[in-house]
Amino acid sequence: MIRSSSVHTIALQIPIAHLTEKYGDPVIGVWATTHRRSSEIRRSNGTESHGGNWVQVSRLGMPLVNEVVIPIGMKDKFNASQPRKDTQFAASVLTPELANLMPVLYPVPGFTVPTSVDAGLGLGGREDIATIFLTGIPGVNRSSLFSRPGEMIRLNTSTASGFPNGRLLTDDVTDVELRALAGGIGFPGTEAFNVSPNNALGDGVNANDKPFMAAFPYVAGPWSGTD
Repeated sequence: MIRSSSVHTIALQIPIAHLTEKYGDPVIGVWATTHRRSSEIRRSNGTESHGGNWVQVSRLGMPLVNEVVIPIGMKDKFNASQPRKDTQFAASVLTPELANLMPVLYPVPGFTVPTSVDAGLGLGGREDIATIFLTGIPGVNRSSLFSRPGEMIRLNTSTASGFPNGRLLTDDVTDVELRALAGGIGFPGTEAFNVSPNNALGDGVNANDKPFMAAFPYVAGPWSGTD
C-alpha cells in the first residue's frame, strides 16, 4: 500500500471455467514477468536506443517473496528465473534470511522464531514457509496435479479466496507474511501455531488510503496528478 500514490493496474476479468477447463483442476497458479532489451545505448545528447534479445529482469507471483524470503545474494537470480526451476531456491526458503534476523529487529521479551516447522514435506527447516510459497497448502490451494515446487500465487477457484489462497485487494499481505515468517500463523498441531507476540507483527498500515470500487476493476481510483 503506497500512501497518496497512484499505480498502474492491468486488470483482467476471466470466467472461472476458462481457467480450469483444460485440466479439470480448480487450482490455478499465476505469475508475471518483466522483460527488457539486453542492450541499451545512452548518448550525450539525451537520446537512447535499445536492442538485442528480450531478457527477463523481474517476476512476481506471491507478493513480497523476493523481498522477505529470498536472500540478498540471490534476488537477481530469482528475478531472472521461472517457477519450474525454483528447486534451486528451496534451501533459502527452508531457512529464510529475514526470519533469522527477526529476533534482532524485534528484541521483545518472549519473541523467538522457529527454525523448524514440520509440514509433512520431509525436508526439514521451515517447511511451513515452503508450503505457503512453493507447493500450495494441502486442502486449500495445492493442485491435484502438483509435481514440483514453484513460487506462484495459487488460487483454488472452488472455494472462497483470501491470501494466501489468491489475494483480495483488502488483504494485508505484508502483515500476513511477516507473521508467517515469525511463526505466528504456522500449522495446527505444531509448536509454531498462533504464537504471541509473533502473531501481532505488522507494518502499521491496515487499510488502503482510498476506498476500492464495488465493481470491476475494483481497484481504487487514481490520485490527482495536480494536487
